Amino acid sequence: MNALELARLGDSIDGVTRVDRDPGAPGAGRVRVRMIAAPIHPSDLNWVDGTYHDALRRTVWNLGRGDLAFDPERTRPIADPPYVLGVEGVGIVESAGDGFLAKRLVGRRVAISADGEGTYRDVTIVDAKRALPVPRTLSDEAASMIFVNPLTAYAIVHEVLRVRREDTVLITAAGSALGRMVIRLGKSYGFETIAVVRRPELGDELRRDGATHVIAADPMRLVEAVRDATRGAGANHALDCVGGALGTAVIRSLTVDGHAVLYGTLSREPIELAPRDLMMPVARVSGFFLPTWLARQSLFTKLRVLRAVTSAIGDGTLATEVAATFSLDRHREAFEAAMRPGTRGKVLFRMR
Repeated sequence: MNALELARLGDSIDGVTRVDRDPGAPGAGRVRVRMIAAPIHPSDLNWVDGTYHDALRRTVWNLGRGDLAFDPERTRPIADPPYVLGVEGVGIVESAGDGFLAKRLVGRRVAISADGEGTYRDVTIVDAKRALPVPRTLSDEAASMIFVNPLTAYAIVHEVLRVRREDTVLITAAGSALGRMVIRLGKSYGFETIAVVRRPELGDELRRDGATHVIAADPMRLVEAVRDATRGAGANHALDCVGGALGTAVIRSLTVDGHAVLYGTLSREPIELAPRDLMMPVARVSGFFLPTWLARQSLFTKLRVLRAVTSAIGDGTLATEVAATFSLDRHREAFEAAMRPGTRGKVLFRMR
């Protein structure tokens, strides 16, 4: 059975090989899923180059330890290579271990969030609580991408920031799949959005999506541009996935009691900030990492959010465009396409 395995950290896609791996039979509370499709996200590439491992080594609960974990309780350890890549996807449940929840999923098409086995393979095994039955109205492509971008966009906007209709939200990398989702959420729910982009030619397109303002990703002029767009007030909220000098300017663009959420590090550079740039506006900066956020939510909250996300994917608000699809044996081409600057939409692996 085909699987894409990372042999070692730090070699980019050179460390990824196609291997024959059978995950075996599912244990109690787990299901065996015949995969249909799985997308390539920047977060998948962070597993390849070791970005997540490096970040986790710096957390206080992992200092001086060889076994890394996502949480201080060490209930969610992080694996070392070799392991199969892929953080989400869609497939059909073939069989299940003991447990009512697992057995009721047999034969159903489910969107899954991987918990150690990876989704870039013909067959994987996952905890039944991480397998969401998806309606027939959703295509395989849409169902394969429920968790990472749509769930992140919805959770940050509605659960973390709790954006109100009268608010203004600043978004960096606004031409990305997630950036466009936040813009469409603004159009749907009535809040204003300021789209920050590197490529000016995206302006008209993002305005058609619903962006209230489109400004250039120039750290030297960003604060002034936000001031002008908001008539001197500043942004109530910000979502930044770039960091570096641009991330610093984003935080300085917040109004009184503003809140910036950091969810990515595209620049790979640190944010440098004078303490009084937070003190004077009484602003807040927080981090967001979807697996950790989900692990801390109640089952009721997870189900409520997933229902809302599934509905918003169906009506197009949280939909994702597909750029290209590849088989697993063309993984190098797929990764290269996903990493190519300016690629519009997501690159998918298609297993069947």
